[in-house]
Amino acid sequence: MIAWQRDLQTASTPSEVVQLARGFIAAMPREAFALLPPDCRPSFIASGDDVRAWSKLLNEAYWARRSSGGDLGAIQDIWSFFLRASIQLTRIEEERVAS
Repeated sequence: MIAWQRDLQTASTPSEVVQLARGFIAAMPREAFALLPPDCRPSFIASGDDVRAWSKLLNEAYWARRSSGGDLGAIQDIWSFFLRASIQLTRIEEERVAS
């Protein structure tokens, strides 16, 4: 988990963030992916907008489960990844605007 956090922090383009998201999903053990609710299984990530959309959906699902006392184990890692990926996309955009 530490590696993807570092990789996200050093990503300097939206394309790098998208590639990391694809790699994160591909590296997830099938058993862990299967434990996710079907609507929380990212399937198509082509752009930063897709990363943001999955971040939003996973954020809503995470907090809904947390408030209802549901099991967070299956969703927590993927939620955390996409949240951080979305934050990194914002940082990259802000750096471009500031330049």
